[in-house]
Amino acid sequence: NFILPVAVKRTSAAAPCIPGQIWGGQPGTGPTRARVMVVSKWPALAEINAGRLLCSPSGELLEELLREVGFSQADYLSWYVTNVCHHPNVDPSSDRLTASWSKNWAPVLAHEFSVVAPDFVLCLGREAADAVLGDDSGPMKELFGRQFERETTIIDFATGERRSHQYQVVA
Repeated sequence: NFILPVAVKRTSAAAPCIPGQIWGGQPGTGPTRARVMVVSKWPALAEINAGRLLCSPSGELLEELLREVGFSQADYLSWYVTNVCHHPNVDPSSDRLTASWSKNWAPVLAHEFSVVAPDFVLCLGREAADAVLGDDSGPMKELFGRQFERETTIIDFATGERRSHQYQVVA
């Protein structure tokens, strides 16, 4: 984990941040190739304190739901998990992700996509869907359960080669 100053209204706060990681993997390992990428809004304080994403009650609920639909722990513990915003909410007056926070972290999410090169992306909530699909993706009730085809550019950092990669998004 690391600390960054984050603008909150007309002031600034020191915010602990957590990078994306393989679900259940070593904290702070950063992006690595995975077939499925899970994108959420921001980490919970419990996740920041543990240094692991999806170890909070909401992560436990997601695990339960995944098992109910037939995924084994071995399946989802190989998925890459990340957030639109890598710090927890530092504005107690709102539970919304600000446009500036989303914009500031967008290059990190784009980099994660280029390295992880997922075949499928699972968006957890409106903010995640907006960050992955774009702000004009429509009402959440129309997105729920739908699949979208998207494309990203993958860069091989050893050779500098760029190639296109297609993936499906599920909201």
